Formats: sequence, structure tokens, C-alpha cells
Amino acid sequence: MGLRFEHFNKAGGNGDEIPNTDIYLIVTTDKTTEYKLNTYLGKAFEIKKADFKSNKVPLNALIACGSWYAGGGDYLYVTDASKGSISVMWRYLDEGQSADNPQYISIKQIKILEVSKVVVVPLVDVNKK
Repeated sequence: MGLRFEHFNKAGGNGDEIPNTDIYLIVTTDKTTEYKLNTYLGKAFEIKKADFKSNKVPLNALIACGSWYAGGGDYLYVTDASKGSISVMWRYLDEGQSADNPQYISIKQIKILEVSKVVVVPLVDVNKK
């Protein structure tokens, strides 16, 4: 099974030039399924495994990414939720908040038959395809 985040960076929709990013989770088993997670302010970036601790991402997370703009940002990661499923976790962090709060919340549960065979692929910037 393959697992990756993809993002599509775009300018604000009303001409305000505030960057927005559509972030998708791509899950590949015997077929590829794309889950649009949301549109977030800022430009998306991959959080590498070596940076999980400093970004307060649990070390058992499978993949992680973030999006930051003007003093605040969204952080997402994927983890094993239970046998046969994965969970997408999300939080918003303002630069004035402690990195320990707010806590992550689950925004999507996805049934997967072979969680133990996950292949993690780096974040893909669709703008560069």
C-alpha cells in the first residue's frame, strides 16, 4: 500500500493573493483513492520523519505535512488508528500558542486492509508536475 500527501498551491480565489493549498491524501492499494482533506491557508510543506519531534508530530505517525501563513498554520499527520484503518489527524497552531496545545483531532478515518504494508512517499507538489 502506498500513502502520500499531495498538494496544489494557488492564490486566493478573490484576487487577494493570499495563498491557499488544497491538500489530498492519496492511498494506493489495488487501486488509488484520492481524499481531499481541505483547503488551507499558506503553502504546504512536508514534515520529514527527522522533524516529527520538533513539530510535535507523534513519532509513530506514518507521514506528516503542514501549511503556514501569516503567523498560523495547519498540521496534519496519518497514523494507524486500529487494525484495518488509518486516521488523519489535524490541528491549527497560532505562533502565540504553546506547541503542546491545541491537541490534534481526527478528521478522517479510512478503512485499509493492509496497514502493516504501508509505503510512505514524500509530499508531492502538483504545481511542479
